[in-house]
Amino acid sequence: MSNIGPHTSALLAAAITLGGCVTTRYVTPWLRTTVDHPVDIIAESGSGQQHHTTEELFHGQWIVLSSSGEAMSIRGGKRAIYLGGNGYVMVTESGHARPITCQGVLRESPDERTLDCLEYPSFHRSVAPFDVVWRRYDATSSLLGQHRMSLEDDLISEEFTPSFIGFSSTGAPVLLLAVGADGGDRPPRCALYEASSTGLTLLGAFEANDSRTCNDVGFWRDRRVKLDAGRTPQEQ
Repeated sequence: MSNIGPHTSALLAAAITLGGCVTTRYVTPWLRTTVDHPVDIIAESGSGQQHHTTEELFHGQWIVLSSSGEAMSIRGGKRAIYLGGNGYVMVTESGHARPITCQGVLRESPDERTLDCLEYPSFHRSVAPFDVVWRRYDATSSLLGQHRMSLEDDLISEEFTPSFIGFSSTGAPVLLLAVGADGGDRPPRCALYEASSTGLTLLGAFEANDSRTCNDVGFWRDRRVKLDAGRTPQEQ
């Protein structure tokens, strides 16, 4: 029989809950991210939230750059990108930081030569047209080009979940739209649109059992659609 009393047990449980678990990932020798994973021993309102921190090594000390976000290295670790509360920032070992204008999703291209940003509405509410902004940057975060593209309202249904899913074989960004609501009059369709300087081009649209299938890699593999996801700080 244990000699630990009920009061002592409660204190130990509370200590475990508050302590949690911290995971540290070194993006480069001079930049790292840490994630504080709370341990759900005691259920409390508002608990279970992860805390992300991005830090830079400066004169032997780790300095917090962002209280929320992740990071990734580019160009062999000479530069890195982190996602902060005010958006994406590129930083070098010497400490020179440059913000990257992108209020959407930023991905590094498969050839690691460019950074592509797609901005689009998070969901559709009968807004005509549906605007998408594509910005392309080089590895130093200099803007190479910006294009605004549109899909007319009658081309898509009122309910879908857009997603910057990756890059086509030509290196162009690809936007995924889950077209059609589950349980509607027609089966939902998963549509892929390729971005270019001339607009959005439909690569293909396939019927699915439900809209969640659109995010299934196997769904696209079965239809011989090959996409390269690229990389983004949000997924590192």
